[in-house]
Order: sequence, then structure tokens, then C-alpha cells
Amino acid sequence: MWFNSYDYVSNRYSGNEHSKDIQLIRRGILLDTAPLFILVMGHYDNTHNTKFIKEFNSKSKGKNRTYEKFDYCYLLAFLNALGLGRKYRLLITPHIFTELIKHIWDCVKDPKHFEEILCLFKNKNYFEETYVGFINILRHEDFLKKKIEIGDVSITILKDIHEKQPRAILTDDGGYDGGYAHIAHQKYDMLVISYNEVRNGTISLLEHKKIPKEFLKEPICTCS
Repeated sequence: MWFNSYDYVSNRYSGNEHSKDIQLIRRGILLDTAPLFILVMGHYDNTHNTKFIKEFNSKSKGKNRTYEKFDYCYLLAFLNALGLGRKYRLLITPHIFTELIKHIWDCVKDPKHFEEILCLFKNKNYFEETYVGFINILRHEDFLKKKIEIGDVSITILKDIHEKQPRAILTDDGGYDGGYAHIAHQKYDMLVISYNEVRNGTISLLEHKKIPKEFLKEPICTCS
């Protein structure tokens, strides 16, 4: 399954509230490492006039992915439009959290900044930690054959061991033609939200309309 993020954003964040995709998203979005990095480091950069988000470097099929401060605004607006904090949370496995910390560790040299970033992360109450045991990972065929990495397999397993039902995942790893997004879409029955489509949709939107100011505010979680 594939969520048409480009159309949703470029059409002024408009979608059918009762569609199956929206209802699936409202059960919580599983976060991959890159979108999590954007939300944490982009927020810190915006409030401290730093540029740590530009330091992210992840290779997918030999191509580097880099981000700018505006990526935080684009992603936050998209998630807020869908009701982040009010109608759903963002779900993080320990393995994705570990990958995030490794990126921050490599990007941030000053311990003061490092501590402040982690404090900011801790205060984002729209994040929800989820548990995946290592035994489940060691039994996963695609991980054993090195088809997907440990962070990706933790997301896949979480969906299977808890409900065995479709779940939404937000990633910037590949698209229709490759990467984890392609595998999650084709093989694991997950609703894939591609950040690259969110970004392109926002660029299209900005040609004729500004992002609503209320979508650029950090949400406070009120959902159960």
C-alpha cells in the first residue's frame, strides 16, 4: 500500500478523513531513522540557530541523502495536518532510536548541544516507544539474508508481532523502485508514507499557497 503524500500536500493537505489510509495512520505511524532525525535535529536547529540537520548522511543504493532546515517545517506541517498529537502518535523502536543516537553522536561534537538535543527529544510527548525482542530479529529471514537492516526489520517485526494487521510507516529509504519503502509496500503489507513525496508535494504547494501557520507549531500530545 502507498499513501499518496504528494497529492495530499499539494492539494492543501486535503484528504478524505474517513478513508482507509487516514484511519490506518490514526493508529500510529512507525518512524524510520531519517524522518526521526529531521524532526529532532530540525527542531533544535530552528530554536538554536544551528545547522546540524545538514550533517545527516545516509547512503541508499549509493546515493547520499541530505536535509535542510526547511525539511523540518515540511515534515512537521504534513504530520500536523494529519492530527499529530491529537489523533495519533509516532512509534519508535529501540533500534531506530539507537540509529538516531548514532547519527547525533557523529554530528554533534559539543556535549552541551548533545545534552540539549536529548532533552528536547525527551520532551516530545507525541513519540511513543515500542518494544521488539532480539529473538524475533534473529528469526527474521530477510534480516538473516541481509536484505534489510536491523532498524528496518524492527519496524517490520513490530507490525507482525503486535497485530498482524497493516500499519503505516514513514520513511525516506527508497521508493516504488527500491529500498525499504519498496519492500514494505510490496512484501510486508504496510502503508508507506514517503518523505520524498511529502517534500515534493510541499514544494508544489508553495508555488501558490503558504503552509498554514498552525501546522508549523510543535504539537502537544493529547491523545490516549
